[in-house]
Amino acid sequence: MTSGNPIRKVVSMMEKMADKIEDEAKKEADQYDKFECYCKKTIAELDENIRQAETNPVSQADIDKKKSEIAGLQQELKTLKEDRIAEEETLKSAEMQRGKEHESFVKEVTEEEEVVQGIDAATTALKGGEPTAFLQQTNKVSRVAHAVEANLHMTSDAKQRVSAFLANKGTESPDMVVGMLSVIKDDTNKEIKVETDTEEKAVDNFHEVETAKKTEISTLLNTFERKMKTIGEKQVEVVNLKRELADQGDSIADDKKMLAELKKSCTKKAMGFLGPDGERD
Repeated sequence: MTSGNPIRKVVSMMEKMADKIEDEAKKEADQYDKFECYCKKTIAELDENIRQAETNPVSQADIDKKKSEIAGLQQELKTLKEDRIAEEETLKSAEMQRGKEHESFVKEVTEEEEVVQGIDAATTALKGGEPTAFLQQTNKVSRVAHAVEANLHMTSDAKQRVSAFLANKGTESPDMVVGMLSVIKDDTNKEIKVETDTEEKAVDNFHEVETAKKTEISTLLNTFERKMKTIGEKQVEVVNLKRELADQGDSIADDKKMLAELKKSCTKKAMGFLGPDGERD
């Protein structure tokens, strides 16, 4: 059996070495392409960061502007608070006034209703032929006597006749006294109706004012809370701007230093791979 050809063995070995070298060259080329991509991307990002920092730097004027806005909002808060207190005081005053008006209405109507009741009692007694029983009820007699004096539609003579009856000194016929008392009753009932209508309108007007004031107070409170939130946000912005201003100079210097080192490193790597003439071996 003959041994293999030595020359063929050498050729085969050289072919394998060539394939290995070619594979290594491809791997090295791939690694360089990735490194070159990294260099271009990072250099572009650093360039852009530096450009933006130098084009739109944070300044003390930015901070002062924010502080001025905060001061303006704080003044608005003061005005809102004063307006709200004023509206609350107005509402409170209106409530107190409405309460007094209602108390006066109740008092007047109660007195007038007692007059009507007194006249009804007097009329019943007169028609029943027992006026003395009514005249002994001093409170009712007093109410009716006061109404007689205050009535604007009765003549002085008529008032004197009714007053004499109420004092148990009159000689007038019961029918005539009943007729005079009927006039007073009708007038009193008319006054009660007028006062009741006026009270109902006053209640409606008050409710309108009350609703408007409560709505305004609610609006002022909501606006106050929104501006308080805005002030808090702007105060945070001031803190961040101060930090950025303090860090800004060092940041730009660091970025420029990093950029210079990166360019140097990338250039060195490129020369090592491509050679002085810039061509791959």
